[in-house]
Amino acid sequence: MAAYIHRIRIEALHTIKGLDIDLRPAAGEPHPFRHLILTGPNGSGKSSALRHIAQGIGGGPTEAVQWSERRTAATVLINIPTHRLTTFQPANGVRKIEFDGWLGPVSVGLSGFLLQYLVNRKAEQAFAGTDGDYAREDEARTWFDGFQDTLRWLFEDPRLTLSFDSRRFDFTIQRGDGSVHGLNELADGHSAFLSIFAEVTLGIERFRNAAGTEWPSGPPTGVVILDEIENHLHLRLQEQALPFLTRLFPGFQFITATHSPAVIASVPDAVVYDMVERSATLSAEFVGVRYGTLMTGHFHLPSEFDLDSTTKLAELKRLAAENRDDVAEARLRELADLLSRRSPTLSYEVWRVLHEPAAGAGLAAAE
Repeated sequence: MAAYIHRIRIEALHTIKGLDIDLRPAAGEPHPFRHLILTGPNGSGKSSALRHIAQGIGGGPTEAVQWSERRTAATVLINIPTHRLTTFQPANGVRKIEFDGWLGPVSVGLSGFLLQYLVNRKAEQAFAGTDGDYAREDEARTWFDGFQDTLRWLFEDPRLTLSFDSRRFDFTIQRGDGSVHGLNELADGHSAFLSIFAEVTLGIERFRNAAGTEWPSGPPTGVVILDEIENHLHLRLQEQALPFLTRLFPGFQFITATHSPAVIASVPDAVVYDMVERSATLSAEFVGVRYGTLMTGHFHLPSEFDLDSTTKLAELKRLAAENRDDVAEARLRELADLLSRRSPTLSYEVWRVLHEPAAGAGLAAAE
């Protein structure tokens, strides 16, 4: 039986006091778990909470984690901290990856073996064909097709192809525009996401090897703790990363932390927990909400505009609410003209300030 986290409690840990998060799905929901997304400013305790949860997963000195079922040797537990590897060790041939036998949570570092893992799988595919084991050969080929599809998604390039050089035991990516890259020649964002993929994939392999005959049939299940999923990712990838990972590993519950409004609105079946307010919101409530609204309403930014525009808009509101002399009037007109030219949204805010005095005065008072 798969094991998932259904409640997290932290009574007192550094700055964290009285944290209690219920992750049980409601009756009739299709999944036996809910994902968790922690939010809050730096210093609010997100990373500390994730480390504490990882200790609970590993059976450490904490009672923070309550499980939905009894844990088994086949429950895959993976912990991926903020700093992720972006360099993959070269493979010099077919060589077994030596995993230790401990079944505690995997810490970051397995992704360095990605190239070796790919070489081993390619060799397995070739050996299976030579031995006439066409089912195993087809399974390996299907896996590589899926990995190529992952790369196509990551690079937003449907014509991308993954090639294997059997002489150099290396893989290259050929883009639709003809450019060719090795896996250690990628941009940081692409490498960071590929590192997450590798940590989960190799974590599963590590547990499969250790579990041996106890490994059940069917897709793997488990828990992934992932700090700051958006690190190095372009905004478009930030909103797609968690949905993609949950589709790629559907049996896994993701426990993550983020500073990005694009992440909290990206999946419908998660609990979003505000570490400042100590409040939990179902992520489905954020679906369809403008990112600017999430930035001010959930992430507590004073404005959805850039800092310079926010400062100038506050000055405009203050001037509009005062009795102005000629100098102040000239400054108000200067600010109104400048802000109106920056964007249609700011132009509307300027119009409100100048044509709705009561609204302008109320906004000025709130600044």
